[in-house]
Amino acid sequence: LARGFVQPIEDLAIATQRVSEGELGFQVKLRGPLDNDFALLMQSFNSMSRDLLDHQVALDKTNKNLKESHKTLKNQIRFVELVLENITTGVMSLDMQGNIEILNHSAKKMLQLKNKVEVGQKYNKILEKESLKIFEEMVAQINNEKEHTISRHFLVQKKEVSVQVSATLLLLQNSEGNSAGMVCVYNNITEIHQLQRAQAWREVAR
Repeated sequence: LARGFVQPIEDLAIATQRVSEGELGFQVKLRGPLDNDFALLMQSFNSMSRDLLDHQVALDKTNKNLKESHKTLKNQIRFVELVLENITTGVMSLDMQGNIEILNHSAKKMLQLKNKVEVGQKYNKILEKESLKIFEEMVAQINNEKEHTISRHFLVQKKEVSVQVSATLLLLQNSEGNSAGMVCVYNNITEIHQLQRAQAWREVAR
Protein backbone atom coordinates (compact mmCIF):
# COMPACT_ATOMS: atom_id res chain seq x y z
CA LEU A 1 0.00 0.00 0.00
CA ALA A 2 2.83 2.39 0.92
CA ARG A 3 4.59 1.46 -2.30
CA GLY A 4 1.44 2.31 -4.21
CA PHE A 5 1.56 5.84 -2.83
CA VAL A 6 5.33 6.27 -3.16
CA GLN A 7 5.61 5.02 -6.77
CA PRO A 8 3.73 7.95 -8.39
CA ILE A 9 5.82 10.42 -6.39
CA GLU A 10 9.01 8.70 -7.56
CA ASP A 11 7.75 8.78 -11.14
CA LEU A 12 7.08 12.51 -10.84
CA ALA A 13 10.52 13.11 -9.30
CA ILE A 14 12.22 11.21 -12.15
CA ALA A 15 10.11 13.03 -14.73
CA THR A 16 10.97 16.38 -13.16
CA GLN A 17 14.67 15.55 -13.34
CA ARG A 18 14.42 14.49 -17.00
CA VAL A 19 12.57 17.67 -17.92
CA SER A 20 15.13 19.80 -16.05
CA GLU A 21 17.89 18.07 -18.04
CA GLY A 22 16.27 19.18 -21.28
CA GLU A 23 13.90 16.35 -22.16
CA LEU A 24 10.98 18.71 -22.64
CA GLY A 25 7.59 17.16 -23.31
CA PHE A 26 8.32 14.06 -21.19
CA GLN A 27 5.05 12.49 -19.96
CA VAL A 28 4.28 10.58 -16.74
CA LYS A 29 2.03 7.52 -17.14
CA LEU A 30 -0.42 6.08 -14.62
CA ARG A 31 0.82 2.61 -13.59
CA GLY A 32 -1.44 1.41 -10.75
CA PRO A 33 -4.90 1.74 -9.19
CA LEU A 34 -3.67 4.15 -6.52
CA ASP A 35 -2.25 6.45 -9.22
CA ASN A 36 -5.78 7.78 -9.64
CA ASP A 37 -5.26 9.70 -6.39
CA PHE A 38 -2.38 11.51 -8.12
CA ALA A 39 -4.12 11.79 -11.50
CA LEU A 40 -4.73 15.55 -11.26
CA LEU A 41 -1.12 16.21 -10.23
CA MET A 42 0.22 14.03 -13.07
CA GLN A 43 -2.08 15.64 -15.61
CA SER A 44 -0.90 19.07 -14.47
CA PHE A 45 2.74 17.97 -14.79
CA ASN A 46 2.16 16.47 -18.25
CA SER A 47 0.40 19.65 -19.37
CA MET A 48 3.28 21.76 -18.05
CA SER A 49 5.80 19.52 -19.81
CA ARG A 50 3.94 19.79 -23.14
CA ASP A 51 3.70 23.57 -22.76
CA LEU A 52 7.44 23.78 -22.12
CA LEU A 53 8.09 21.76 -25.27
CA ASP A 54 5.72 23.93 -27.32
CA HIS A 55 7.35 27.10 -25.98
CA GLN A 56 10.80 25.75 -26.75
CA VAL A 57 9.77 24.87 -30.32
CA ALA A 58 8.25 28.34 -30.74
CA LEU A 59 11.39 29.95 -29.28
CA ASP A 60 13.65 27.98 -31.62
CA LYS A 61 11.50 29.01 -34.57
CA THR A 62 11.60 32.66 -33.47
CA ASN A 63 15.38 32.53 -33.05
CA LYS A 64 15.73 31.00 -36.50
CA ASN A 65 13.54 33.72 -38.02
CA LEU A 66 15.51 36.40 -36.16
CA LYS A 67 18.81 35.01 -37.47
CA GLU A 68 17.45 34.95 -41.02
CA SER A 69 16.10 38.49 -40.64
CA HIS A 70 19.41 39.66 -39.20
CA LYS A 71 21.29 38.06 -42.09
CA THR A 72 18.93 39.67 -44.63
CA LEU A 73 19.22 43.05 -42.92
CA LYS A 74 23.00 42.75 -42.80
CA ASN A 75 23.10 41.98 -46.53
CA GLN A 76 20.81 44.94 -47.26
CA ILE A 77 22.95 47.27 -45.17
CA ARG A 78 26.07 46.02 -46.93
CA PHE A 79 24.41 46.60 -50.30
CA VAL A 80 23.46 50.17 -49.33
CA GLU A 81 27.04 50.78 -48.13
CA LEU A 82 28.41 49.53 -51.46
CA VAL A 83 26.00 51.77 -53.38
CA LEU A 84 26.97 54.80 -51.27
CA GLU A 85 30.66 54.12 -51.77
CA ASN A 86 30.35 53.87 -55.56
CA ILE A 87 27.95 56.68 -56.46
CA THR A 88 29.36 60.04 -57.57
CA THR A 89 27.05 61.97 -55.25
CA GLY A 90 28.52 62.82 -51.85
CA VAL A 91 26.44 61.72 -48.86
CA MET A 92 26.94 62.66 -45.21
CA SER A 93 24.52 61.42 -42.56
CA LEU A 94 24.46 62.77 -39.00
CA ASP A 95 22.51 62.22 -35.80
CA MET A 96 20.84 65.13 -33.98
CA GLN A 97 23.96 65.67 -31.85
CA GLY A 98 26.03 66.35 -34.96
CA ASN A 99 27.93 63.06 -34.95
CA ILE A 100 28.68 61.73 -38.44
CA GLU A 101 27.22 58.27 -39.10
CA ILE A 102 27.90 57.99 -42.85
CA LEU A 103 30.47 59.81 -45.00
CA ASN A 104 31.01 58.21 -48.38
CA HIS A 105 34.07 58.37 -50.65
CA SER A 106 32.59 60.95 -53.04
CA ALA A 107 31.88 63.36 -50.19
CA LYS A 108 35.44 63.04 -48.88
CA LYS A 109 36.86 63.60 -52.36
CA MET A 110 34.52 66.48 -53.27
CA LEU A 111 35.12 68.32 -49.99
CA GLN A 112 38.83 67.40 -50.16
CA LEU A 113 38.82 65.87 -46.70
CA LYS A 114 41.35 63.49 -45.23
CA ASN A 115 40.79 59.88 -46.28
CA LYS A 116 41.18 58.49 -42.76
CA VAL A 117 37.99 60.00 -41.39
CA GLU A 118 36.27 57.92 -38.73
CA VAL A 119 32.51 57.92 -38.27
CA GLY A 120 31.17 58.93 -34.87
CA GLN A 121 33.13 62.19 -34.83
CA LYS A 122 31.54 65.63 -34.67
CA TYR A 123 31.10 67.29 -38.04
CA ASN A 124 33.20 70.31 -36.98
CA LYS A 125 36.18 68.00 -36.45
CA ILE A 126 35.93 66.68 -40.02
CA LEU A 127 34.58 69.44 -42.24
CA GLU A 128 36.99 72.23 -43.13
CA LYS A 129 36.81 75.93 -43.95
CA GLU A 130 34.11 76.76 -46.50
CA SER A 131 32.28 73.41 -46.27
CA LEU A 132 32.08 73.77 -42.47
CA LYS A 133 30.89 77.37 -42.70
CA ILE A 134 28.17 76.54 -45.24
CA PHE A 135 27.01 73.48 -43.30
CA GLU A 136 26.65 75.45 -40.06
CA GLU A 137 24.74 78.17 -41.91
CA MET A 138 22.32 75.58 -43.32
CA VAL A 139 21.82 73.98 -39.89
CA ALA A 140 21.14 77.38 -38.34
CA GLN A 141 18.66 78.21 -41.13
CA ILE A 142 16.81 74.92 -40.63
CA ASN A 143 16.60 75.52 -36.87
CA ASN A 144 15.51 79.16 -37.19
CA GLU A 145 13.08 78.89 -40.09
CA LYS A 146 11.79 75.39 -39.30
CA GLU A 147 12.58 74.27 -42.85
CA HIS A 148 13.13 70.62 -43.78
CA THR A 149 15.37 71.18 -46.82
CA ILE A 150 18.04 73.83 -47.46
CA SER A 151 20.31 74.11 -50.53
CA ARG A 152 23.47 76.19 -50.97
CA HIS A 153 26.35 76.50 -53.46
CA PHE A 154 29.96 77.05 -52.45
CA LEU A 155 33.52 76.74 -53.67
CA VAL A 156 36.01 74.23 -52.29
CA GLN A 157 39.58 75.27 -53.06
CA LYS A 158 42.86 73.66 -52.07
CA LYS A 159 46.14 74.54 -53.74
CA GLU A 160 45.37 74.63 -57.47
CA VAL A 161 42.15 72.57 -57.37
CA SER A 162 38.77 74.34 -57.27
CA VAL A 163 35.45 72.53 -57.08
CA GLN A 164 32.01 74.11 -57.27
CA VAL A 165 29.72 72.18 -54.94
CA SER A 166 25.95 72.13 -54.51
CA ALA A 167 24.90 71.08 -51.00
CA THR A 168 21.39 70.09 -49.91
CA LEU A 169 20.66 69.50 -46.23
CA LEU A 170 17.58 67.42 -45.36
CA LEU A 171 16.08 67.07 -41.89
CA LEU A 172 14.96 63.49 -41.23
CA GLN A 173 11.82 62.75 -39.21
CA ASN A 174 10.49 59.52 -37.75
CA SER A 175 6.91 58.26 -37.90
CA GLU A 176 5.99 60.38 -34.84
CA GLY A 177 7.20 63.54 -36.56
CA ASN A 178 10.25 63.97 -34.33
CA SER A 179 13.66 64.88 -35.73
CA ALA A 180 15.76 61.73 -36.21
CA GLY A 181 18.88 63.11 -37.88
CA MET A 182 20.14 64.94 -40.94
CA VAL A 183 21.48 64.03 -44.38
CA CYS A 184 23.62 66.36 -46.47
CA VAL A 185 23.90 65.56 -50.19
CA TYR A 186 26.79 67.04 -52.20
CA ASN A 187 27.02 67.32 -55.99
CA ASN A 188 29.96 68.48 -58.07
CA ILE A 189 28.57 71.22 -60.33
CA THR A 190 31.93 72.53 -61.59
CA GLU A 191 31.20 71.63 -65.22
CA ILE A 192 27.67 73.03 -65.04
CA HIS A 193 29.03 76.22 -63.49
CA GLN A 194 31.66 76.53 -66.21
CA LEU A 195 29.05 75.99 -68.94
CA GLN A 196 26.81 78.63 -67.39
CA ARG A 197 29.71 81.10 -67.29
CA ALA A 198 30.65 80.30 -70.88
CA GLN A 199 27.06 80.78 -71.96
CA ALA A 200 26.89 84.09 -70.11
CA TRP A 201 30.07 85.30 -71.84
CA ARG A 202 28.67 84.23 -75.20
CA GLU A 203 25.60 86.32 -74.49
CA VAL A 204 27.84 89.30 -73.57
CA ALA A 205 29.91 88.80 -76.75
CA ARG A 206 26.77 88.59 -78.87
